[in-house]
Amino acid sequence: MTLKRRMITALCVAIALLIPGSPSMAKAEPAGMEITVTAAAAWDCPVGDLCIWSNDDGTGSRCNWANSDSDWRSTPVTCSWSATKPVKSMLNRGTSSSYAAVALYRNSGYGSLWGCLGQNGGNWTGLGVYLRSHRWVSNTCH
Repeated sequence: MTLKRRMITALCVAIALLIPGSPSMAKAEPAGMEITVTAAAAWDCPVGDLCIWSNDDGTGSRCNWANSDSDWRSTPVTCSWSATKPVKSMLNRGTSSSYAAVALYRNSGYGSLWGCLGQNGGNWTGLGVYLRSHRWVSNTCH
């Protein structure tokens, strides 16, 4: 079974489990069916954090930060896959009234501004861009 088909099936199972009164999907699964946790947890991002994923639609490997980070490849938060895989989806779940957006940069040290992701929005997918640092900004990207 293709990865796409497994993910769609897993997502349907997850949705069916959330519908009150729906029958157990365990009985309806084809033999050998594997439920992928990634699909069921799509867009899982802690409140207050910036989250990025290696795949579209908030799936794949995830990295997340509660604070700004000048280099994703070193401490305090190391996003190991960001050196070899592009960011394909992201979500800003920031809640501070002091910050309007997250500025995203292609280079470490906040170099080469790529764009901004508004607070509590921007389920951007299909980006396929290599990013390396970010910081919360109060008004606009600069």
